[in-house]
Amino acid sequence: LGHCSLLLLLLHLDSLVHYDSSIGSLNGMLGYDVSGFDPDGPLPEIPPTNASQSARDRLVTIARERKLTIRQLAQRVGGFGGLSFVGTPASIADEMQTWLDEEGSEKCIVGGEAATLLLLAPDYDGGQKGLVRFGNGEEAVVGGSQITR
Repeated sequence: LGHCSLLLLLLHLDSLVHYDSSIGSLNGMLGYDVSGFDPDGPLPEIPPTNASQSARDRLVTIARERKLTIRQLAQRVGGFGGLSFVGTPASIADEMQTWLDEEGSEKCIVGGEAATLLLLAPDYDGGQKGLVRFGNGEEAVVGGSQITR
């Protein structure tokens, strides 16, 4: 299948996702419950939350730019939520690097120094650990309490 055919197939599959199955995923990604709003209306203003800011902001931007209803946004979130890349191995590698640099990470502060949060994961003691990259390219694993987002 060609690139356009794959995208059309993905859109079709997303359209089959039932609203009741997808609204919970959307609420989780937004960090805010929008199930009480008109599903065929626009996304309301979303107050600041403890949810991942980059994911939340990305969803809000997509909804606003593409004028998606809550139902349409929920279908996208509840459908295939993974990244999809189509192309040659070289073009896919380039797209993946661009995504990681521009979208797959979140800016943060560690010990007063600007950094990029690459991964945040639970620690065995109930806390969190984060993998961060500093401006000089050095990477470090730090305790979650050291990261200001």
